[in-house]
Amino acid sequence: MLGYYDLMERLTKEFPDVLFEGCAGGGGRFDAGALAYSPQIWCSDNTDPVARLTIQHGTSFGYPVPAMGSHVSASPNHQTGRRTPIGTRATVAMAGTFGYELDPARLTAEEKETVRGQIARFHELQDLIREGEYYRLNDGSAWELVSEDKSEALLSFVLVNPTANPKPNHIRLKGLNPDARYRVAWADFHESGAKLPHEISRTFTGTALMYGGYTLPILFGDYPSVQILFKQI
Repeated sequence: MLGYYDLMERLTKEFPDVLFEGCAGGGGRFDAGALAYSPQIWCSDNTDPVARLTIQHGTSFGYPVPAMGSHVSASPNHQTGRRTPIGTRATVAMAGTFGYELDPARLTAEEKETVRGQIARFHELQDLIREGEYYRLNDGSAWELVSEDKSEALLSFVLVNPTANPKPNHIRLKGLNPDARYRVAWADFHESGAKLPHEISRTFTGTALMYGGYTLPILFGDYPSVQILFKQI
């Protein structure tokens, strides 16, 4: 490792404008010291989004969100064979650097349009994702990013194990201004058929969202996901 540090010290000094990416799989260069030279690290060659929930949840205990390389890959996944919605793949990838590693020629016209929308959405959220405070809301399937001034919060959730006669998914947010009022700026329900017909006009105090919690509609299907942006009013 000391030899690796020495090499990276020389490379980064000689080429200060080059972004070097570390890799957990390529040589296991994924220790905290590597962040001094590789501010972005590929945390696993396993790009299955359901598997990535656990991988990125664990990685977040030691590494910030913008350091975690995370991509939308093809479905079925080339390693697990699992089929997941492209919206859910994007939700999980937006808990990291966000990108694509798939053959765009194999995408349908509808999927290509979806990708355009995902990229536009990430551009809208990139400052919040890169600089926001990251909160783990459960064991990996729900997480939140809150802006430094607490004016915005992005809630993400993936339903991993749908059940018959399900209970609503009730999530307590974190890191909000308890005295401020928030509204739902938008809500994207990927592959679930759910929606929030009346939520846009409602407001919630930070205290209510953090201690009372927020209840999602019932979600159905294979690995649906939700992204909700709360904004302070």
